[in-house]
Amino acid sequence: MRLTKRMQAVANLVEPTRTAADIGCDHAYISIWLCDNEIALKVIATDINEGPLAIARQNIKEAGFSDRISTRLSDGASAIRPGEADCLILAGMGGELIIKILTDSLPVVAQAHQLVLSPQSDVEKTRHAVEEMGFYLNHEEMVEEDGKFYVCMDARRIGHTFWEEKDGSFYEKPVFYRYGRNLLTSRNPVLYRYLCRRKEQLSAILEHLPEGSETEGPRRELEAKLSLTYEALSYFDPKYRVGI
Repeated sequence: MRLTKRMQAVANLVEPTRTAADIGCDHAYISIWLCDNEIALKVIATDINEGPLAIARQNIKEAGFSDRISTRLSDGASAIRPGEADCLILAGMGGELIIKILTDSLPVVAQAHQLVLSPQSDVEKTRHAVEEMGFYLNHEEMVEEDGKFYVCMDARRIGHTFWEEKDGSFYEKPVFYRYGRNLLTSRNPVLYRYLCRRKEQLSAILEHLPEGSETEGPRRELEAKLSLTYEALSYFDPKYRVGI
C-alpha cells in the first residue's frame, strides 16, 4: 500500500498496538498500511459517510485484511466503545473538528494510550486541547505536499510512560504551542521553510498596511505574529534573535 507523503507521516507515528481506531478513515489506506506492516493487530476503520466506507470495505477485502480491519459507520468516535482502541488516529480534518470528536468521546479517549493527529487548521488549539485531555506531545513531524504544510502529532497519555512524574506544562512558551516544541528544538527543515514563507508574507502585509488609527489594532496583531515567527526562526539561526 503506497501512501501520500502526509498519510505516510501519520502512519509512521503509530506505535505497535493491539487495536488502532482510524477515525474518518476515508478509503482506509492508513488502516491497511498499519496491518500490512504489522503495526496494528487490528484496526477499527470509521467514517461518517457510507460512500467512502463502502470503498474502504472493498479496499480492505482486496488487501486481504477483512479479518483484521472492521468498518463502522460512525459520527466521530461514537461507534467505538471505551477500551476498544489503544490508539486513536484523526487526520485530514480541521483542528476544531478533531477537538470536538475527542471531547465528545472522552471515555474512549481516557482509555487510549496514544493519539495520532494531523489537524489541517487550528494546530495551536489542538496542542492546547491535547494537553488539557491529559496527553503530552511526544513527537511531531511536518511535511509539505502539493505546496501545503501539514503537522502530524504523536500524543501520549501522561502516566502511561516515563512521563508519569510530569509536573506542569511541557509547553512553557507560547511559541511552543504555536509552532511545536519538538519541531523547533529538532530544527525541522520543513518547519523552517514554512517559517521563512510566513515571515515574508507577514512582512509584506505590514509594509503595505496604511498608517492610521483604524489600522493600529491590525498592525499590533501582525507585529505580534511576526515577532513570534522571529522567535521561532531563532531556533534555526541566531541572527533572528534581534526580533523585528
